[in-house]
Amino acid sequence: MEPGTRPAHERTLVIHKERVGNNHVRLLLDSRSVAPWTRPGQFVHVLCPSESQLQWMAKQKGRVLLAGEMLAQTAPLPLLRRPLSVYRLCGQQYMARRLREQVAPVEAPAYPRQCNGLELLFRVVGPGTQALADRNPGETVDLLGPLGNGFTIGPSTEQALLVAGGIGVAPLLALAQELRLRGRQVTALVGALDSKAIPLGVDPQVDRSFSDLGLEFMLREFDQIGVRSVLVSEQEHGMLVTEYLGRFLEENRGTRYELFACGPKGMLAEVTRLAGRRPCQVLLEERMACGVGACRGCVVKVRNGRKAHFRSVCKEGPVFRAQDVIWDELD
Repeated sequence: MEPGTRPAHERTLVIHKERVGNNHVRLLLDSRSVAPWTRPGQFVHVLCPSESQLQWMAKQKGRVLLAGEMLAQTAPLPLLRRPLSVYRLCGQQYMARRLREQVAPVEAPAYPRQCNGLELLFRVVGPGTQALADRNPGETVDLLGPLGNGFTIGPSTEQALLVAGGIGVAPLLALAQELRLRGRQVTALVGALDSKAIPLGVDPQVDRSFSDLGLEFMLREFDQIGVRSVLVSEQEHGMLVTEYLGRFLEENRGTRYELFACGPKGMLAEVTRLAGRRPCQVLLEERMACGVGACRGCVVKVRNGRKAHFRSVCKEGPVFRAQDVIWDELD
């Protein structure tokens, strides 16, 4: 987290909602307190039930149960917040204007940013995310954030290689935005079960350097900000994104890439192996309760010199140096 900042509690307004891909939802929020301070890789802790649902649940509290009625039937909605990565900062129109105007790249943007847009991309998997997905423009979403430590972009990061698996693509688009605003060259390799499952726009590939393996799709949201991208589909291409990553790194041995990755733990462990000594940062996804490091329910084991320590994903993470994570001890 940026020095001098701390999480804010904010009730944001839903500006736009869109259902995309296979059971995914994008929410664009008007955030005056959280968005201007958020860095790529940080997350927000979201209270999923709406105000009306919370009011209904409050009325159930203390009510005598009817014969045969279970407590779970009176309060089916989860009260614990859900951690969601920030998918896009400042919004698509802001990025389009910056790139169109060819604003000079900045090495380190000033905080707070002069924009209030904060976009979330998530998959509906249970009653919590379903309650969030039911929000409509004009309704509110309760946030706590920004939380955790995001990606670090150093002056030596000239060529960035982003590797995503499934919904792990969400936080990498915000990172791609930041890298492009700083004038960096960015390539994104995105893996999915099939092209219909990815919650991004899929277009025919125009960069023929990817065509030697029959990878015919690119991703619209990356292309719109000047990032070359490729979609690696398990069903359509018969390979994992990490398989293509190995070939890509071998074919580009002379390029000094810095890797940034998010996805399933097995994928991240393989990305770390393939990265070797290259700089590599990974964003870990864990179940969280408090979101601020108090409950210690989301710890992972990482190296610190010759010693190993447990670190909270929500507080010390979610972004870690890939070579520091002890992958063999992760579930």
